[in-house]
Amino acid sequence: LTPAGAQAFSVHNDKQDVFAAQVFGKKDWQVWDLDTTSFGADVGIDPVIAPFRHTVSLLTDSAPSVSALPAPTLGPTLQPGDLLYVPRGSLHVASTLPGSPSLHLTIGALSKSFAYAIAAFHLADTPWFKHILDSVGWNVDKFRRVLMGRADTKNDGADLRRSLPMGWASGD
Repeated sequence: LTPAGAQAFSVHNDKQDVFAAQVFGKKDWQVWDLDTTSFGADVGIDPVIAPFRHTVSLLTDSAPSVSALPAPTLGPTLQPGDLLYVPRGSLHVASTLPGSPSLHLTIGALSKSFAYAIAAFHLADTPWFKHILDSVGWNVDKFRRVLMGRADTKNDGADLRRSLPMGWASGD
């Protein structure tokens, strides 16, 4: 429960996809898409696509001020029954309106991770998988080297684990 005219957290990002379901009252949200937003050096953040997730590095010990950030990619006011999708890594902040408290439920959805590459690595040693590899002229060693190389590269690794695009549910 967030009191009227307040915010629970400062500008931040999450390491999982988030769905915010508005339960009571109204809440203003601001969300910045890291793929399309340019941040000036004076803001104090450095968006990075890491091998396994989007991350945001804060260049100072404190969160940036909302007023220092560029215009948000999304800025909806959620009402009871509304659902907002916030892609993994997107900067966001939520504030209640003056005069009324607000309650939303946050649902985090963990994305596929390196564990899938490890499972495929071990699966490659089974007889039926070896048969498939043989049929395309590969062997277990080659498959494992290519798999781990792809999963570990900055660009391919991030693409394999990219979140849904901002606005996907509304068709934007």
